[in-house]
Amino acid sequence: MRLTHDQMMALWRRARGLESVRTDCSIELYEGVNLTAALATEMRLWYLNLLDTAPLCHLTLTDVARRLKVSGGGRRGVWRVDLPPDVRRMVSVTLDNGATAIVLQTDDAPTRVELMSANPFALPGADAPVARRCADGSLLILADTAAAPVIKSAMAVSDPGDEFYELNESALSLIPGSV
Repeated sequence: MRLTHDQMMALWRRARGLESVRTDCSIELYEGVNLTAALATEMRLWYLNLLDTAPLCHLTLTDVARRLKVSGGGRRGVWRVDLPPDVRRMVSVTLDNGATAIVLQTDDAPTRVELMSANPFALPGADAPVARRCADGSLLILADTAAAPVIKSAMAVSDPGDEFYELNESALSLIPGSV
């Protein structure tokens, strides 16, 4: 589901018990906390954390393969892919030969991947590549191929920007305060 900022704010307020019940009067305050701004900041931080850490069943995946370009990583079999800035988390990369690499995140077994990339005898074959998201936002693909691999599909969790929220409807139950 794709929600605008205002639609998400309405759901957020309702889940937090801050939706006004009375509609026949209004109250204006000229001092105090800007509750809408505070909720918007809290909601945005929750959403970014959801994109980074939630189980994939709560998220919408996007194929970003067309926006990726593979370049050499300086060593045979080590390929670097610069990711678009809106990509929060890579999930899988499928190469042209049909092999799929599950992407290890920055903190998942970095030592093993770095050891494999440093040793030409430990590189994974083209039929079983390994990919790792680096701290600089790029992606390393380890596949013992002479030519740069062609990315057929690349499934990612992307941030649609400040004005939209893309998620599975089941993620609404994860809003703090919701029942």
